[in-house]
Amino acid sequence: MQADKSLEQILPYLRKDRNFSEYVTDCKRYGIDLCDELLDRARDQEQVNFFDLGCGFGLASQDIFPELTKRAKIRKLPTDVVDRITYYGIDKYYTPEGERTAQVHFVTSDLRFFQQESLPPIDVGLSYFVFPYLDRKLEALSGWYHHLRDGGRIIITNFYQDQLRQISGKFLASSKPIPLCALFIDKNVVEERKDTLLVSKSENPMQNPEFVTSRDETTLWTGKGPKGSRAGQKISFYRAA
Repeated sequence: MQADKSLEQILPYLRKDRNFSEYVTDCKRYGIDLCDELLDRARDQEQVNFFDLGCGFGLASQDIFPELTKRAKIRKLPTDVVDRITYYGIDKYYTPEGERTAQVHFVTSDLRFFQQESLPPIDVGLSYFVFPYLDRKLEALSGWYHHLRDGGRIIITNFYQDQLRQISGKFLASSKPIPLCALFIDKNVVEERKDTLLVSKSENPMQNPEFVTSRDETTLWTGKGPKGSRAGQKISFYRAA
């Protein structure tokens, strides 16, 4: 049996060049208008913080503001509403290619253990095709959730419920999917939309079960890299409460 690969071994085969317009297009498939999500908040707040959770090369920082300005003009909003929005690209493994400005910031941080108290709160966080590759999925979600502003929300694309498992004994084979609503006192903070997870902030903390281990999804490793429908992705196992 092939040994499981570490996150660092998988990273070279992942796309790292997605831009904001691609985020917008893909989110629309799940009934989420990312531009309107940010602009609507900026109409009511002095500052809106967009966190690109797993930004790769940070290319979304290059077209986010042109895209938002274009949408603001279509909606006949004052264009200075875009000035209230700030982009934060979060990644540990890549050097961003985007230019840092007053509205663009890049932070080196492990998404699995996100503790950045010096940063402002997250108003809208997007984890775009990153979550399946994390071995400590609930630790990541807990850190992001903790950093959310009240009323903020996190959008996680390519979320697969069966990659979160709970075990009650010693054997992984007897594991069952973790019902996400069981991790939150307020059940309405979690919404699933066809492989996309939306998590909104409430006043109550998220519960954190004990991490046990992770295993790779079925993956064929070839000379050209991983092959398979979920190649290189991780299943995370936690101890049942």
